[in-house]
Amino acid sequence: MCRGIASCFLSGGAALLLLILSPGLFAQPVNDFCVDAEMVELTDGLVVSIAGTTSDGASRDPESGGCGASNAPGVWYQVRGDGQALRAETCGSGYDTRLSVYEGNCDELSCVVSNDDACGLQTIVDWNSEAGSSYFILVHGFSESSGEFTLLLSAMGLPLPGDEDGDGIPDEGDNCPGLQNPGQADADGDGIGDACDDPIGIGDDEDGDGVPNEIDNCAAVPNRRQADLDGDGVGDVCDDADGPCGDCGFAELVCSEPVAGDFPLSNCTRNTGQFLDLFGLNLAGGEVVIDLVGNYDTFLELYDENCELIAQDDDGGEGLNSRLSRDLPAGSYFVGVSSFSVSGRGEYVLSTECVGDIGNICEDCEPEELSLEEARSGVLGFIGCVREPFEELVELYTITVADEFDGTIAVASEEFAPSVSFFNDFCDLVAFNSNCSSPDFAACLDISLGPGTYMIGVSGLITAAGGAFTLSVLSDSEETLFSRGDVDANGRTDISDAVQILNFLFQGAEQPGCLETADSDNDGRVNLTDGVYMLSWLFGGGEPLAAPGPPGAGTGCGTDPDEPGSPGDLGCDSFTGCD
Repeated sequence: MCRGIASCFLSGGAALLLLILSPGLFAQPVNDFCVDAEMVELTDGLVVSIAGTTSDGASRDPESGGCGASNAPGVWYQVRGDGQALRAETCGSGYDTRLSVYEGNCDELSCVVSNDDACGLQTIVDWNSEAGSSYFILVHGFSESSGEFTLLLSAMGLPLPGDEDGDGIPDEGDNCPGLQNPGQADADGDGIGDACDDPIGIGDDEDGDGVPNEIDNCAAVPNRRQADLDGDGVGDVCDDADGPCGDCGFAELVCSEPVAGDFPLSNCTRNTGQFLDLFGLNLAGGEVVIDLVGNYDTFLELYDENCELIAQDDDGGEGLNSRLSRDLPAGSYFVGVSSFSVSGRGEYVLSTECVGDIGNICEDCEPEELSLEEARSGVLGFIGCVREPFEELVELYTITVADEFDGTIAVASEEFAPSVSFFNDFCDLVAFNSNCSSPDFAACLDISLGPGTYMIGVSGLITAAGGAFTLSVLSDSEETLFSRGDVDANGRTDISDAVQILNFLFQGAEQPGCLETADSDNDGRVNLTDGVYMLSWLFGGGEPLAAPGPPGAGTGCGTDPDEPGSPGDLGCDSFTGCD
């Protein structure tokens, strides 16, 4: 059954049922809380499409917790398991979505799987369902994001591979992968599920996979089947490339820039079963202090560039918080956020303080000056500047802000995949690539700056990158140039423009692309007076049209003299008469 703003269809187009309701029908979504989750019936081969929004009246459900749940508003859906693999996805939705899937009932939810970005800024989650179990799907957003979404729910047939015992817990996170234990009970807290604990002590089996340590090719990680595809005698799950750093995506961690999260943000796990959120950290070498502060019993790990665990800490910080302090050589590292217990969940802040930082390019390289709201062409490798220790070519530019500036730094290139970095006036790297909302650019950073001088670095996503690029610093408040009176945007003002105003007002003609052009007297309204005002100026020697414009008889092209958002600002979406 599909209710609300939904359409259900059978794959292959066998049948179609479409029901559309106005998104504004309810002040608050009927499925705003877990207890009111909208039930969706799934059968083999059926795909259910649900269109909705989390913007209108939706709130953060107090029943959600952990499982990547954010501060964003969300809505709930419910499906029943029948032993099949199930999928939920929001690809193509209009904002940065997130999905969290829970099992049980609304009074006692347990996390099954969550995801943030799997298809651009949208989300895909897969899980193996257990017959008769209820699954609650929370559609929400990254951080506090909200907007319109399209949710696809589908039954995918047989259980997903990688779940040997079919209990719905992926093998890499199952504390007893050989026996069904969907509740992951572990009474003695040894990281091995009660179902796999050895009650009669027939031999040492550290990972509880049923294979004694002396013949286990990966004794620390459950691998009942002893898979070893490369034949090196080390189980695939213990090969470096198959460790958590190889399997899991990671975000960027920058010195002196704290990162807040809601643990766990991913479905990755440590060898002992606890969830693990990974962050990449690039260092120029020196003393590094990493702090993990949370409202739960935190656990902190540090991996080298080969994903070898080199340090870990439980309660080295204040109370139950974690801290690592190390003198590290230059290179790339991974910082792992985790919990002491398998059931640990909560909010955290991860911060890193570094004596050394990313290279000394501010001293070694001479940047070019770039003006705000300027586009500049460049060639990566032109100035010969290299960022150590990564042997990475970089082109540098400085921008100076006199008062305040809100906007976007954007880079486009047809010759290489660019990246953009941003340094404060102390030459600290404070921001790196983020997603671009415009397809015209490949790398972007949104910035909000006070007075000062800052530096921008353009480089490539791979070390050997090079070639031409365009760097732009775009203001959020960039206004469209127009000429008042040139309603049809053809570069001149004549009787046809007055006629277009009247047709718009009284004949149902399309609204001008730049409504300001039709407000002849700039009184903040478009009405009959504007048409008469223009005709009087054209043929009767009346008062001139308000600035800017008109072309050929006034100030010409310019911006609206009214402040953005003020009553006199009617908007100017598009205007070609000044091109």
